[in-house]
Amino acid sequence: MGRVALLKAAHGYRCGYGYGYGSSFAAYAVPTIAGEIKRHFRDHAWMVRPPRRMQELRAELIREEDSLRQWLLRDPTQAELARSLGRPRSDVRDAHECSRAYRAISLDVSSDVGAHELVTHDPGIDDLIVDRDVLVRALEGLSDRERLIVRLRFVEERTQAEIGVVLGVSQMQVSRLLAGILSKLRNDLLELAA
Repeated sequence: MGRVALLKAAHGYRCGYGYGYGSSFAAYAVPTIAGEIKRHFRDHAWMVRPPRRMQELRAELIREEDSLRQWLLRDPTQAELARSLGRPRSDVRDAHECSRAYRAISLDVSSDVGAHELVTHDPGIDDLIVDRDVLVRALEGLSDRERLIVRLRFVEERTQAEIGVVLGVSQMQVSRLLAGILSKLRNDLLELAA
């Protein structure tokens, strides 16, 4: 995709015309390439494509969520995000839900969370099969509850507060559980890869 964007930039660049008279090719090419890549992901990366306004709100929501997380030192609530963005809570909820449209989870998958279900395989990346197997073995070392937490956070992209509701614990407890799980996975991966 980057190469195609570079070609478009090369075809569109006119020395001394339009975009900043006398500006260099790099000053023109960088935003052109970045725009093409963003446009590609916007148009082609979704499993189920939500309306464009929802995609834009989702991008805005992610930026605002990161900003509020830094300021509040915790995950912001939907009400706080809605207030900060000046949007109704229903829009914020819908934008969170549309994040799940990036990946599809098979309806045939049982509710039991197996390690193989947490790792998807891209057939175009055969050289990473060893890394995938190491990750599967590390995930198999987790309890069912820990695998559920990993799936909810990294596959379904749920917030810690949403995971807390599913598990019946507080957001702070989910944060601690995730930190412990990630530490355990990191150690297991280092041992298994050695």
